[in-house]
Amino acid sequence: MNICVSYNACEFGDFIRYFSSIHTNQFTKVHWLDPKGSEKYLQPKNKQWGMHRLLIEPNKNIKLTETYNKNSFLKLFEEKCPSSSTHVYKIKTSKENTHNILGTPEYDIIHSLGHKVIFTKLELLSDWGLLLLKRLELLSKVLDEKFDKEWWIKFYQKKRDYPKHHLNHELQIDKLLDYNEDEYNKLVKFLDCKPIDDWKEIVKKYTIWIKKDLDNTA
Repeated sequence: MNICVSYNACEFGDFIRYFSSIHTNQFTKVHWLDPKGSEKYLQPKNKQWGMHRLLIEPNKNIKLTETYNKNSFLKLFEEKCPSSSTHVYKIKTSKENTHNILGTPEYDIIHSLGHKVIFTKLELLSDWGLLLLKRLELLSKVLDEKFDKEWWIKFYQKKRDYPKHHLNHELQIDKLLDYNEDEYNKLVKFLDCKPIDDWKEIVKKYTIWIKKDLDNTA
């Protein structure tokens, strides 16, 4: 069962892909990228994101460059993700800095293919919401753009109506990063896999890494 993770920029979505891949027994290699020491994995053509993050290999990023129908999307998907395996992937839409497929034609196609979709949710008043704003500020500096904090606050406070379907799951990221057992169990049930004994250690390693962006080292 293929799984698309739908999320916004800096919203910890790469970790959710990595975390889900571990649970679904996929081969995944992760590089822990420090903004000051990532030259090996960041070629000149790539942007230096200015924050501590993960690089997943293989990076199953389906980049959309045109308008697709079901058949053309499936062809593109299978070029990146061979049909002999299950894949956890993200979509790169034409809109900058998002992998969010909510309300897009791509969602309809993905849904029609029977893929599962994880829609991410984040409480802005949580510690992770505060860190998200910090990450967005770092990204704005890298892109040489104005950081409009009030705009982002309104963006994340806006109610989102995620489609209700057995192939869809709403994941409260801040709860998962806070080791919430119920949130974890709901994700495991959706992924249709067995729980992992050391899942909290996996989360802890990641959260320690990205919290470095709260100090002045990034």
